[in-house]
Amino acid sequence: MKKYNVGFIGYGNMARAIVAALKNPVSAKLLKDSGYKLNIAVSDYDSEKLKDVPEGVKATSDNKELVKACDLIVLAVKPQNATQAVMGLDFTGKTVMSIMASVTLKALSELTNGKTNKLVRVMPNLNARVASAYSAFCAEGLDRQEYGLIKAILSTFGEAEEINEEQMNAATGLSGSGPAFVFKFINALAEGGVENGLDKAVAMKMALATVIGSAYLVESGAGGTDISELVKSVCSKGGTTIEGVNHLDANNFEKTVAEAVTKAVKRAEEMSANNEKG
Repeated sequence: MKKYNVGFIGYGNMARAIVAALKNPVSAKLLKDSGYKLNIAVSDYDSEKLKDVPEGVKATSDNKELVKACDLIVLAVKPQNATQAVMGLDFTGKTVMSIMASVTLKALSELTNGKTNKLVRVMPNLNARVASAYSAFCAEGLDRQEYGLIKAILSTFGEAEEINEEQMNAATGLSGSGPAFVFKFINALAEGGVENGLDKAVAMKMALATVIGSAYLVESGAGGTDISELVKSVCSKGGTTIEGVNHLDANNFEKTVAEAVTKAVKRAEEMSANNEKG
């Protein structure tokens, strides 16, 4: 079994979700079965964030101490704070994984002063909090053991898939930003129920069950894989559903959602370009 010391620079929402997943007994067993044992440390300049780290996780406000002690460094700060966070750090021989939005492998190499060629760029999403994230990633310079470690870690909090770096901004706009769009849709469904007489708690329960069940039906393929055919299967001529669907179509619902993804992707591209400029 290969032992690794994993350190997180930055302990915000996403880092908290990942650390919690890694410390989950089920995840620990999965990692062990994959041949890995992890010692975890976190670092943050804000001491308040370090007060409630999980048992067995080392906490420090000294980034140099963390980097020196760890084999894999996870950069989990905001992109605009990255330069300050890595200042004076020696990444020689380390594997560096970034979960910072729109920071390219080239920009990551510059951030680490070219001290390591073992780089990973990951776009997780907030659903990591419930081990249901989709994490797109790309990597360079990893050997087979290191690649396996990254895949095993990402798999502890959801699904992980390697894609070409050219696709990372698209993944950012879809799976990275997507949960916010889904949250708004769930809220809109529930609000529609409230406006028509349902209790708020009941309406939210209905909306959640409807979205979860519908997603599961699509995933299972039990109702077919053609979304348009699934929509038709709910709609009866002159019935209730077709009235609502016609309203959505008249207001370009699907186009609006697709455009929201595109807006997020374009912003990711802008951020990537700015990060490479330094």
